Order: sequence, then structure tokens, then C-alpha cells
Amino acid sequence: MEYTTIYKGGIRMASVVIDDIKKHIDNGNNFLLSGGAGSGKTYTLMQVLDLIHEKNPVANIACITYTNVAVDEIKSRSPYENLRVSTIHDFLWDVIKSYQPNIKKSLAYLITLYSTDNKAGIKYDGEQTLDIAYFSDKTIEYRDYRKLEEGIVWHDDILKIAHHMFDTYPLLCNIIKDKFQYILVDEYQDTDKQVIEIFLDFFQRNKERQNVLAFFGDSMQSIYDTKGVGNITHYVTADIVKEVKKEDNYRCSEKVIELINKVRNDGIVQKAAKDNKIGNITFLYSNRDNVNIKNIKQENTIFKDWDFSNTEETKELYLTHRLIAKEFEFEEILSKYPYADDLLGDETRRNRFSNHLFKIQEIIYLYDNKRYNELINKTNFKIRKLSDKTVLKNKIEELRTGTKNTIEELIDLADKHGLIVRDDKLNDFIKENEDFYNAVKGLDKKQIEKVYHYVEGHSPYSTQHGVKGAEFENVFVILDNGRWNQYNFQYLFESTAGKESVIERTRKIFYVCCSRSKNNLVVFYHKPTSATIAKAKDWFGEENIFQT
Repeated sequence: MEYTTIYKGGIRMASVVIDDIKKHIDNGNNFLLSGGAGSGKTYTLMQVLDLIHEKNPVANIACITYTNVAVDEIKSRSPYENLRVSTIHDFLWDVIKSYQPNIKKSLAYLITLYSTDNKAGIKYDGEQTLDIAYFSDKTIEYRDYRKLEEGIVWHDDILKIAHHMFDTYPLLCNIIKDKFQYILVDEYQDTDKQVIEIFLDFFQRNKERQNVLAFFGDSMQSIYDTKGVGNITHYVTADIVKEVKKEDNYRCSEKVIELINKVRNDGIVQKAAKDNKIGNITFLYSNRDNVNIKNIKQENTIFKDWDFSNTEETKELYLTHRLIAKEFEFEEILSKYPYADDLLGDETRRNRFSNHLFKIQEIIYLYDNKRYNELINKTNFKIRKLSDKTVLKNKIEELRTGTKNTIEELIDLADKHGLIVRDDKLNDFIKENEDFYNAVKGLDKKQIEKVYHYVEGHSPYSTQHGVKGAEFENVFVILDNGRWNQYNFQYLFESTAGKESVIERTRKIFYVCCSRSKNNLVVFYHKPTSATIAKAKDWFGEENIFQT
């Protein structure tokens, strides 16, 4: 029986879970904390840091997280000076960067290896022979882009180089084990398989030097299956790692918990932690040939208390960007881009033209939200006297509501007013991509406005991958494969034989979507088969199935 107790700072924690973890720390065991959505895994990680500090206040701890946002969050919540928090790429690079001769040998080997093993090797298409001799007078550097001829490697290369170095040079494993007595890995399921092998295969070769490896995560949320390890069950079976299950759910309503327990297939059964809402779950479907999601939201009273303009409370989830583009009406501009990331990626992935448009939209957004100090810092317009603020206001008003309605006119007006200057780099990009520019310049500026709000999270729309780790009061999930053959919701609901890999991938993304809801969940399916409806009745309850 799992009961709760007071641990640090009045925080309620499951005593059985904490006691098990404490025993593993005391015994020097590697351990895995498996917990479903809303179980507070990262929160427990913070409690583990307290336990370690109590046991050994001078121990050096490495905490590896999946994103820079998570790095900042843990740093802000932990007071310990002997804690090193980083992403996996930064951690590995910090470990290996001083061993330049070994890096060069590994890099040269992996470039050669690519011809026979393109998954393990590093691709290089140039004519220069990049061998040990070539790199002898260069310093290998890690950047967010790759230029192998200049000795510059990027994210994917770091994983492969580190994997080869730790495998080839056992001393490196011993150095890190001595340096960090504890290594904690958050969101382990999204950690690359090569990294897991470093920790749980290469580190284990020398039994004389031991450290404690702790993993936190949920295999059901391994939705980036081409990159992450997924699960580490075989290490648990081999007794290299001790598993601790955390079955509390602090996020979801009781109805949502009942649903996601039926969707899971790994033995973890969650329960409401305490004072969870009852909540509502609904499976909504239509057999009409053509459906309009906006009309569906207006027609059904189930949405009457939902505020889709409140993007922090309500989210509408689709599988692909293109499905969202159709719904949010920026499909035309997206269709002009050969690669979606050139428009919808982060700043490092978007092309120069898109980033310029985003700068324009950003100052409009800051103005609309009365964030004037930030606005002044983001624009090229200089405030020299009080009256300049009024001038700036008028210029932005014209930018957002004036008669200049095309993307080209938007760019030219922002430049004319000295708000976001059309610089040489933008002009060079336009010259080099003339056909692309001609295809987009005449489009309505409202399309780029919607793109900006979507990418920056200011709209109710998100991809089903994009909300992982988030939570909302109300969640509306549209089950549409979007012609993406990696997923198929019909296969999931009907358990189609021979489609197990697609089903498992779809199960995980469906689980992640449903488990974002703190209270109300609506799932919409267009033209379900009778078998799909039968499964929906099993999962949602017959009383929660509605046709629209």
C-alpha cells in the first residue's frame, strides 16, 4: 500500500517510492524511476538531489535533461553548488573536449565508417580526404552547425564521437565515474541509445569504480522513437538497474486517469494522488463526408465553457503542422516552402526570410500586449525624446492595421519606418532565392501573422508532439493521420494484426495527448468504423460516446 508523508519543505511524497529510492542510493544501486504522465517525475528528481546531498554533501552530481528549458528550471530550483546541470550534448562535449587527439582519431574513423555503416558513421560529401593527418593542425569545435573541413561538428556528431571514445578508451569512463559520483538522467526514454550504452554498458566494464546512475521517465512517452532509447527494460531484467514505479497522478482528472490506464500496456496503473477533479472525457465522432472543426466546436454544447482564446488553459491538438495550417488558415504560405522547418522551426532552423518576418510580427505582438520596454529593444527605431514614443506607436499601428496587406508590403513598410530594417543579408537571400520570394511576396500578411502566433504558442493549436510535458485544463484532440504512415488511429482502435509497430507508435502519441488534460478531454474521430466505436466505448464508456 502506498501512502504519503511529509518530506522536504512540506511536500507530499509517496513514502514507499522515496524509501525505495533511498535504499538504492544507500546501497549504490543504479535505479530507474518509472512514472506515468502527471506523476511528478522531475519533482521527484529534485527530492533525490536532497537525498544525495543529505547522504554525501560533497558528492559531485551531474544532472542531464532533455532541453535547455529543463536545465534552467532545475538550476533555479536547486541550491547545490556541486551540481552540474546540462543537456546531454553539452555534458558529453564538456567531458571529451580536452582530449583533442582522441576526438580527431574518432572523427576520422567515423567519417571512414560511413561508407560501410551510415547509421554509425558520420556523413561527409566533400572531395577532401578527412583523415588524422588532415585534422592534425585543427582544433575540433562543437557548434550548432557542421563544417567538417573546418573541424566543426554538431549535435548528432557529438553523440557518435563520444560513443566511440567511451567504447575505445576505458580510462575515459573511469575519469567520469570518479568525477561524478551520481549521474541523473531526466526523460531517459528520449535519450539516444548511444548515450544509454555509454552509461549502462561501457561504464559497467570496470566494477572497481562505481557511481550511481539514476534514470527518470516514462517509456509510454517516448514519442521520438527514431532518436530515443524508448525503454531500458532489458537492463532492469539483467539487474543492472533497479526499477521503482511511481503510480500517483497529480495532474489529470479521475476520468482521464481511467482512460489513460486503459491505453497503457506496460503494467503501470496510475491513481489519483489526492483531490483530483472528477473531470469529463468524451469521444465525439461524425459520419458526414466533410467536417469543419470550427463548426463542430460551435455546434456541440460540450465546448460551451471552453475558451479557445485562452491558450494557457485550452489546446487543440493535431498530428501534423499541415493539418493545423489548414485549420488556422496559413496553408498557402506553408505550401510555398520546400521544407516546413524553414518556416515553422525554431530560430536556428528557419531561413533568413522567415526570421525577418518573425521580427516584424514580434514587435507587433509586443505592442499589442503592452510590453513596451521589450518592444523598444527589439526595433531598429530609436527613442531620443518623449514624442518619439508617439511616433513609434503610430508606425506600428500602420504596420498592423494599414492598407499594406501583402507580405512584401509589410517588409517594405517596416523598413521605411525604421522598425525592422531590410538589411543586406535579407536582400542577398532574396536574390539567391528569387523564385521562392516571388511565390510568397504577394500573399496576405495575415498568413505570416498566424504562423508567428502558432510557432510562438500564442494560438490554441499545437501538434500532438509539441505538447509533451505541458498540461491544460481543456484538451481537444483531433484524430487524423494527415497522410503520415507512421501513425494510424484506426489501427490503434482496431488492434490491426501485422501493424504492431505503427500501433505502438500511435498508442504513445494518443496517450501523450490524452494525459495533457487536467480536467476536460474531447477526442474527435471522423467516420469511425463500428470496430473503432466499440473500442471507444470500452475506453471512454458508452455514456461518453456522441455523434455530431
